[in-house]
Amino acid sequence: MIETNISSYRKYLLTEMCGVDGGNPGTPESPSTWLLGLEPGKAKNDASSESLYSQKARAYDIDLQLTWRFNCQAFHLLAAIEGSNNSYEDFARLHQPFATSESRYFKANLYPLPCNNMADFPDEAKLRTGFADKVSYRRWVEENRFQVIRKMIDRCQPRLVIATGTTYRAKFESITFGDVGSLAFHDIPIKGRSKRVYQRREGERHLFVIPHLSGAYALNTPEAAKVVGAFVRGQIRSE
Repeated sequence: MIETNISSYRKYLLTEMCGVDGGNPGTPESPSTWLLGLEPGKAKNDASSESLYSQKARAYDIDLQLTWRFNCQAFHLLAAIEGSNNSYEDFARLHQPFATSESRYFKANLYPLPCNNMADFPDEAKLRTGFADKVSYRRWVEENRFQVIRKMIDRCQPRLVIATGTTYRAKFESITFGDVGSLAFHDIPIKGRSKRVYQRREGERHLFVIPHLSGAYALNTPEAAKVVGAFVRGQIRSE
């Protein structure tokens, strides 16, 4: 029975919407902007509860998103990319990023299960997946789930893919284009320091891999997110 449940859950991990936070993936006729993260967040004080690993969609409304640092930074970034003069809160409430199926924005993750950090692998995740450790789980996801995301990108043809986490740039490049090794990079000055952004374009497919939106070495201030957003906007408009 346990093996059957594990097999069923692994099949769920291979569905398109597993690991998706929300929004609209778009179509070639009406493409969306994608924001790809590493894995769904899980607050340190969250219980390792069934709801976090259930196969039911989690609420992702704007009021909830505005309580999360990562998402607020994402709104600063997206507003700058769009050239919006609105505050990040007004931009979020007007455009509803990731919150509805009518949104022009889509948010998903490489690794679908929520964890405190990239090393964390809760007991509930071990029980559900049958993997004893995070390394085994991630290897399986890369061998099996990454192709699901790649096919989804091929079908939906997003207008722009923004990926957060430059350490994982090769993985983001692989799922976006099917190969690696062609990323250009730009060092962007922000308050006396530089932040490296990676970029690749093939036809109408455009990827930017940027630093994470929270953490010590990330785009962890509104100004940093806005500067990188303005850079992305400039690159898109110049091509």
